[in-house]
Amino acid sequence: MFSPVIKLTMIRIVCTIAISKGWETRQLDINNTFLNGFLAEDVCMMQHEGFIDLERPDLVCKLDKAIYGLK
Repeated sequence: MFSPVIKLTMIRIVCTIAISKGWETRQLDINNTFLNGFLAEDVCMMQHEGFIDLERPDLVCKLDKAIYGLK
């Protein structure tokens, strides 16, 4: 699976160009970059803190697609 990353040098170059040309800059975080990977085997996980079903706290979730940090 391809994992897009950027080097700090490139961030510095882009910031330098933006400042020298007077461009407005904004930050954007992408949270679903790794949410579309397909899984070859069954993977289950515990309910995430804050999203626990109080009636069934021992329930586990079966993932249909990969999530960030899945190994």
